[in-house]
This record gives sequence, structure tokens and C-alpha cells, in this order.
Amino acid sequence: MFRPGWFLLLFLGFFVAFSISKDHQKLAIVFGAAPAIGYIVAIIIDAQRGARENSRGLLLLTEGRCVEALAAFESAAVLMPLSAIPRYNVGNANVWLWKLEEARTQIQAATEWMSGAALRSIAVPTLAYIAAIQNTRPRADELNKEIETLKIAGNPVVLLAQAVWFAREEKWGEVMRSIEIERVRVLGGPTRAFADALRAWAMVKTGQPLPPIDRVGVFGETGPDALKKWWPEFTEFLKSTA
Repeated sequence: MFRPGWFLLLFLGFFVAFSISKDHQKLAIVFGAAPAIGYIVAIIIDAQRGARENSRGLLLLTEGRCVEALAAFESAAVLMPLSAIPRYNVGNANVWLWKLEEARTQIQAATEWMSGAALRSIAVPTLAYIAAIQNTRPRADELNKEIETLKIAGNPVVLLAQAVWFAREEKWGEVMRSIEIERVRVLGGPTRAFADALRAWAMVKTGQPLPPIDRVGVFGETGPDALKKWWPEFTEFLKSTA
């Protein structure tokens, strides 16, 4: 955040102006404000850089480059310390690296840092998805109450979380119906790869041919062991299709 170069330039600029100005009293007031002005300029520049890093991270995430996306979001979070969005995105990137407990903590911290319905509407579906993968029904039930309050039951990530629960209950028809909803079909990146793989599992379980599966997209850059920790049955299915 601190930019010595900016303060030096401002200092030199005001010194020159002070030297040639006839109204020293007014200029002295402005000169005294130089550190604050420099600090504000540094904040604005950092915020712009942070926004660019955050956008770059989102693009990388849609391409399945989760490790690079995580680094970009972490950089954005440092550059934008007053924004909760990069903090949430750090957690969301960790979801797709299957670091679910770390992701849950980071996303919850982001919502505590900056509360509001808009952020909760993004964060709660992700938390519901994490609860489904971790098979923690009590937490999922609490999140479902908030989903009803926020009126986001149609959110595609909420629908995907429901599909995970249906798969755990071996309700394969419900899995396919949940994932075949158009809102889920338009998901991109690793989210789409996971949804397609879950649908493929349901198809095989109901006697249908196995469709193509993007196993790399599901396992991501951490490999199958990270997902296996949370859902060994699904992991074994994916490995059996190699």
C-alpha cells in the first residue's frame, strides 16, 4: 500500500510550488495535506490494480487454472483490503482445489467482513455446495433456511448442491433432473465439469451409456486424492472411467 515514490514526487512538486508562489500561507495548507493526498492516490491506484487482478482471476478460474486464479485473487485481496469480493474469490478458488475446510473459513470470513444480501446471495450457495460435498447435513439445513430467506433456491450452485445430496441418497433421477435445468447447464469452468460428471454417474446408475467426462476438470490441479477425502464413492467412479 505504501508508495514512497508517490510521496517523494508530491513533496518535490509542492516544494517547487512553494518556492515560486507568493501566497505561501495558502500553499502551506495544501502542502500539509500532501501526505493524505498521496495516501488517497495510492489507495486508488491499488484498487484499480486489485480490480484487474480480480478480473484476471475470474478468467483463469473459468479456464480451470485454479492455482493461478488463487494467486490472482490473493493479490487482489491485498490490493483491495476494504473489499470482501476478492476474499470470497480466494475461498471459491480453494473450493475447486478441494481445500474445502479452508475455503469455508475464508468465505465465512468474507461475509463477516462485509455483510449484505448481495454478498450473501453469492456466498451462501457456495457454502451450501461445500456442506453437500463434506456431507454435513446439519450445516446444510441451516444454509437452506437462509437460501429460502434470500429467495435464491433457483441459483445454479444451490441446484448443484441439491444434486449432490440426491446422489448421496441414490436418487439418480433427481440428480439428472437437477443438473439438466438450463441454469445449471450454463455453468462454466470446473463447476460445469463437476456437474457433467455427476450427471454421468447418475446416467450409468440408471443403465444409460456413459457420456464423455472431463476428469481433469473435476480433479483439477490437485489430483483425485483431494476429492476422495470428501467423497470416495464419486472419486472411485471417476477413476473407473479412465
